Amino acid sequence: MEHIKQVYFLGIGGIGMSALARYFKTQGICVLGYDRTPSPLTEALEHEGISVHYDDLGEKVTTSFSAGDTLVVYT
Repeated sequence: MEHIKQVYFLGIGGIGMSALARYFKTQGICVLGYDRTPSPLTEALEHEGISVHYDDLGEKVTTSFSAGDTLVVYT
């Protein structure tokens, strides 16, 4: 896991995905995610400093992350 610098979650607002996002954040890894709609879970993640977006902006996300050190997690 030493080579992972960022983790990007598709569906970050789910109970399992939000828990994984919090775990990676506590490990000092940059975490960002997408979900279709805001929810209490996504609001809590944002309050904890995790960036969440709700628009399908895939092309903009790829400019923020490099393929060699980014883990993408999806359900």
